[in-house]
Amino acid sequence: MIQRFTVGLVLAISLLACSHARVNMSMKDTAVHADDYSAALTHWTRGKRVYENVESRLFVKATLRSWAFRQSQIAYQKKREGLHPSDVETLKADNRKEAEQWIEFFVAAHTHEWYWNRLENQSKDALWRIRLLNDKGIAISPSRINRLGSDDPKYRILYPFFQDFYVAYRIRFPLKDAEGQEIAGKGVSKLTLRIGGSPAIVNLNWDLTQ
Repeated sequence: MIQRFTVGLVLAISLLACSHARVNMSMKDTAVHADDYSAALTHWTRGKRVYENVESRLFVKATLRSWAFRQSQIAYQKKREGLHPSDVETLKADNRKEAEQWIEFFVAAHTHEWYWNRLENQSKDALWRIRLLNDKGIAISPSRINRLGSDDPKYRILYPFFQDFYVAYRIRFPLKDAEGQEIAGKGVSKLTLRIGGSPAIVNLNWDLTQ
């Protein structure tokens, strides 16, 4: 009985830890404060660790860089870096333009073998396939994957989960599929970032508000 209770308690704690609030992909401007950045980062970040026979295979954390998240990050950068108002306005304009053109993720990945960690390779013979899916059956491929390296101090400050033995990437997806259907359009309630290959598969989910 005690063992069954303990297992149930651990499961309940695990489920609680894995729950996330719904996110809003709106392009509306919102009032943000630099001190709220940590909460915003948690709100927009998902992660998963995959093991096989107690051996690590793939660890991934990804932040969906929505316009709401970007506004919070800019406020944090303004305070931490002492940005001039003109630099803040330039940063806002550049980020808004990007958010209007792409769905972008900052991804930090750790693999069991270092040479596996080449997510930017999306050739037909690549080890990993990366897709963005929604709950309407639409799946799209990345428009661009930039490998950001393993030790950039700027990204380590902005994304504290980007630690030793991880490689950072910027992954961009188009807003629409080849048929013109919006991946995060009206009626879509979930986005899934999938990183899959023979070593492991990871599905990271963001539930959306409408």
